Amino acid sequence: MERYIALLRGINVGGKRIIKMDDLKTVLSSIGLKNIITYIQSGNIIFDYPKCNIQVLEEKMEKEVFIYCEGKYHLTKISNTFFEKNLKTPATSRNWKTVTKILDLAKGK
Repeated sequence: MERYIALLRGINVGGKRIIKMDDLKTVLSSIGLKNIITYIQSGNIIFDYPKCNIQVLEEKMEKEVFIYCEGKYHLTKISNTFFEKNLKTPATSRNWKTVTKILDLAKGK
């Protein structure tokens, strides 16, 4: 088994598209994911899955872009819409505190 991290887009944002994490875990478990951990209510998922050809996952996550913004991200002109328009792909973002917490959870801390 390998450990994976998935960042779902548009989950429980602004009271819309509300999905309970327990329900999400049930669905993910039904497709074979194991040891599922969710972090906060916004689609941050850590799970184990058999090692597979990475292209299987890449097809679902076509592009990855990591941006570091010194200062406050919400005050920049960079947004998910900016990336979606310019890269022609869906985008999602997380703050650094969330990213480091997800990594700690993935490492079992």
